[in-house]
Order: sequence, then structure tokens, then C-alpha cells
Amino acid sequence: MLSFGSQPSVEKEVFSRFSVREEYIGSSGWQFLVEKTDDFKLRFKDLYFSLRELGFWAFARKQQDLVLISIVKATPHKERNPWIYIGLLAVTLASVAVSGYELSIAYFMALGVKASSASVALTTAEFVISLLAILGIHEMGHKFVTERSGERASWPYFIPGPPYLLGAGFLGIGTFGAVIMAEEPPLNRDHLFDLGVSGPMAGFVASVVAAAIGVALSPPLAIPSALQRLGQDYAIFYRVPLLIQIFFALKGQSPYYSALNPILIASWIGMLVTFLNLLPAAQLDGGHVFRSFLTQRQMMALSVMVTILMFFIGYWLMALLVLLMAFFPDPGALEEVTPLSKGRKSSLLLILAVILLTAIVI
Repeated sequence: MLSFGSQPSVEKEVFSRFSVREEYIGSSGWQFLVEKTDDFKLRFKDLYFSLRELGFWAFARKQQDLVLISIVKATPHKERNPWIYIGLLAVTLASVAVSGYELSIAYFMALGVKASSASVALTTAEFVISLLAILGIHEMGHKFVTERSGERASWPYFIPGPPYLLGAGFLGIGTFGAVIMAEEPPLNRDHLFDLGVSGPMAGFVASVVAAAIGVALSPPLAIPSALQRLGQDYAIFYRVPLLIQIFFALKGQSPYYSALNPILIASWIGMLVTFLNLLPAAQLDGGHVFRSFLTQRQMMALSVMVTILMFFIGYWLMALLVLLMAFFPDPGALEEVTPLSKGRKSSLLLILAVILLTAIVI
């Protein structure tokens, strides 16, 4: 049951900012039917942070010509154990290092040289640093936007995964990426958009830098038959996104007959993560972006369409995951009364361009 000890304070916060038409207090919280103002976005934001100090969250939805503000108990703030971050990062470092070692061996095989232990160790370290930096920058993009808006989020949790083993018939990269845990819902449509786009765009920029360095360090194959010797497991990395193809074209070289430096493979993985996360489906980052101006029903239809597309381009496992997530729709922002800003809507073309530049058909 709701404790009414804060009732006068809650009412005061609402009445001081809005013209209230009706008020209802139930077992789950308060509901206020208020008039919409031209500066509703700013007033609601101010209300939200004031109520958060009292231990409550506020939601706002249109109700004909008025606005329904619902107020409920906030989820308690949790102190997170820093050793969990450190432990997961340590395990991820180890599994990614195994992948980096195997990919370094493949790189020197493609060069047709016998590398020293120091050279293999160096290229392994380059892969580990590049990949974890790309994934970490992606998540820190989310964290920066969340905390800039005055809300709270955890540090990145790195998720270890099976390593890539050359010739083992299994493609792994040593990690399933990283995640941050937001402690409260996005404040409004603008913040929902920013939250969705910030991670992929930050990771994309990091991937572009890694790709430029990786292409520069990827010479032509010394022995053309080396590609066949590397087998299908390594050859999947030759299905490169358009942006990496452009970088190779500027160098006057074909990516399909080049020894791919591990830094380039880290950027390949980063672009794959960017591409998949920006797809406008379910609760992917791209789903958050498109949910910022679509209804739940429209988002569900779009998620189904994207799922079908993913099956056709080879991501059947990811498609199944997205289809499952589609049944748990994105609830949207706390305040969905005011529309997404025009500037953010105009940036959708840039987002679509990034999707095309990073797309990898497997």
C-alpha cells in the first residue's frame, strides 16, 4: 500500500506548477488531470526531479485536451558492488585475449611470415585494447547522456563470451559486449532519443578511428592462397561493411586479398555492434530512437518488419532475440506529451546513413 505521509508535499509540488482539474489518490499512487502549458516539458522536468527527492516518479500522458500526471513510488537506489565490474572486466580481458591471440596468428599466416612471440603479443594487445575501447566508449556514450540529464546509471558491465578459436568451426570474439544499467526511465522523448543514439554513435566514431588505423596496417596478402588456408572461420571477416571497403578503395587495395590486422577486425566487430544496435526494433538502441516518435503499436509493427529483414540477411539468431523482445514493448519516456524536437528528427537521415555504412550481410 502507498504511504500517504508525503501527500501534502506531493500535492504542493504539482499544484505549484500546473492548473489541476481533477485529483485522485489510489492504492498505487496519485493521478492529477492538469492543463497543458506551452512550457510543459520544462515544468514536468522540474516536477520530476523535485518528486524524486521525495522518493517518487512522475509519468505524463495525453488525455484528450488535458494531461494525466501519474505519481508512483520510485524504485530504491541501489549501491553496486565495484568488484562485480572488476571481475567481469578481468574475465572478459582473458577471453578477448584468447581471441586476439588466434586472430594474430591468422594475421601473420596471411602475411606469410613466422612471427616472434613479441610480435604476436603486441598484435594481441592491440586487438584487446581496440575492441574493449570501442565497446566501452559505446556504453559510456549512454552513461554520459543519462547523467547529463540528471538521471543515474551504472558503469559498464563487460560480458565475457566464448573466444574465437581458429579452425574450430565457431565464431566468437571473447565477449558479448557490455551494458549499463539505468536506474530510472528516460525523462522525455528527447532523452529517449539521445539515450538510444548516443551509444551507437560514440561506438561508431571509435570504430572509424580503429578502421582507419587497421586498414593502414593491413597489407596485401603475400601469398594469395593464404586466404584458402585460413578457412571459413577467418574468411567471415572479409565480408566487410561499406565504410571499410571505402577505406581500402582510398588506399588502392582490395580488402578481400589483404591480411586483416587485428585492429581492423576489432573495428569490424564495432561496426557490427553499431549496425545491429541501430536497427529500429524492440528495445535495441535503434528501437529507443524510433520509439521516441512512434506509438507502441507502430513500434511493434516495425520490429516485426526488421525481424524478417534480419532473417534474410543472415542474422537469424539475433532475429529470434528481437522477436522475443518485441513482446516486451518499450514503455517509452516518463513524459510523452511533448513531441520529439525537430533537430533530432532531422538527424534520422544521419542514423540511416550510419546503418548503411556499417551493414554486414553474413
